[in-house]
Amino acid sequence: MTIEELQRKYESLLDNSMEQLSDIVTLKFEKEKLEEENKKLKIEIDSVYEDIRMLDVKHEELSFEYEFVEYDRNNLYWQYMVLKGKCETIDVVVNQYLMNQTGLEELLDSVMLLSSDD
Repeated sequence: MTIEELQRKYESLLDNSMEQLSDIVTLKFEKEKLEEENKKLKIEIDSVYEDIRMLDVKHEELSFEYEFVEYDRNNLYWQYMVLKGKCETIDVVVNQYLMNQTGLEELLDSVMLLSSDD
């Protein structure tokens, strides 16, 4: 090999070396960007997990409260049905009184009986 060929070979190797060095620098920069993005995503994931834990706690609290609300709803429905029955009884007694089928004393006895059923 001649000196000129060696020179060209050296320059070619130097060019390849510079390209590889440029690629290395680019890859290091991209690696740093990806590591930073990875850190941000980990923080976001931790935040989401914390939100999930908080929602689980809130769900448990609401489930507990729901049991009491359901009990109250059932109790109120039962009271409503009792009052509805009493109203129907009063309507019958009042209608009988208005049609002169019952005396005032019987009407008052019925009202007293209904009010003492509490």
